[in-house]
Amino acid sequence: FKAKSDAVEVNKQVFFNLSQKQGSKESTQYTWNFGDKGPYSELNLTGINLAKRVSYTFKKHGHFVVTLRATNSAGHFDVSTEVTVLDPITSLEIDPPHAVVIGKEVWFNVTLSSANEAPRYGYVYFMW
Repeated sequence: FKAKSDAVEVNKQVFFNLSQKQGSKESTQYTWNFGDKGPYSELNLTGINLAKRVSYTFKKHGHFVVTLRATNSAGHFDVSTEVTVLDPITSLEIDPPHAVVIGKEVWFNVTLSSANEAPRYGYVYFMW
C-alpha cells in the first residue's frame, strides 16, 4: 500500500491506497492500524473494494508506523510505512541583527509559531 505523502499535517485527511495482485479479494479481512493510539486508529474492513482506499486524520504530531494486515483462510501478511505528522506553521517572526558588516556572516533569530503548545516542524533552514 502507499500513502499519498510521507509527511502530513495535523488535522488534515490523509489517503492510503492498497493494491493486491493475487489472492482472495472478496473474503480477505483487512486491518488498518494508523499507529497513533487514537480512538479510531484501527479500521477493520472485509473485501478489497472497501479497503483499497481509506482515509485517516492524525490528531497529534509525531512519527507513526501505519500497518495493514491482510488475513484470509491461508494466513496473514503485514506491510507498513512510516508517516511523519507535523504541526502547521501559523506565523513566522524574524529578528534581524542590529548591525551588519558587509562580507561577514549574519545570524538571524527566527521564531516559528503554531496553534500547538509544543509544535514539531521538522527541519527549517535559512540561508542568506
